[in-house]
Amino acid sequence: MRQEKDIISQNIRESAKKLGITKVIDASRLCGFESPTDYRNFCNYWNGDRTPDMPTLKKIANGLKTTWQRLCGEEDGASSTPKDARRVLVLSHDAILEALGKGAIKATKQAIYELTELLFDFCVKTSQEPTKQMAELIINSAKKGMSNGRADGGGN
Repeated sequence: MRQEKDIISQNIRESAKKLGITKVIDASRLCGFESPTDYRNFCNYWNGDRTPDMPTLKKIANGLKTTWQRLCGEEDGASSTPKDARRVLVLSHDAILEALGKGAIKATKQAIYELTELLFDFCVKTSQEPTKQMAELIINSAKKGMSNGRADGGGN
C-alpha cells in the first residue's frame, strides 16, 4: 500500500510542477481544497501519507489538468502499482452489477456508480480483489443506511 501512496504522491507533485506549481498550498487551492481540513488532507496526499478516495483523486486530477489514471501511474506504461486501479474499478462495477442482478434489485445509474465507488475504495484501502460477496455487503449496508433515514441526509 505504501508503494501506491508514493506513486500517487509523486505524480501529484509532478503534475503540479508541469503547471509551474511547486508549493503544496498553491496546488491545494488549484484543486479546490480551500478549508484548513481540506488543506491538511491534500498535504497528506502530496506527502504520500494517505491515499485519496476515488472522488478526491478525480478532483485532484481535474485541478491539475490530468487524469486519475495518470496520478495512479497507469498511463504511458508507467504502472508499477501492485494493483491496476482501472482493473479493480471494472471488477468492482461487475461485482455490484452481479450482486444487484442476483436479487433482482433495481438501481439507478447514479446508485450503481456510488456503490461501485464504495467497493472500489474499500478494495484499494484493503488491497483486496472485489468479490460478489463484498458487493452484497456494500449493497446491504447501503440499504440499512437508507432504511435508517441516513440516505436523505438525516431522515428529515
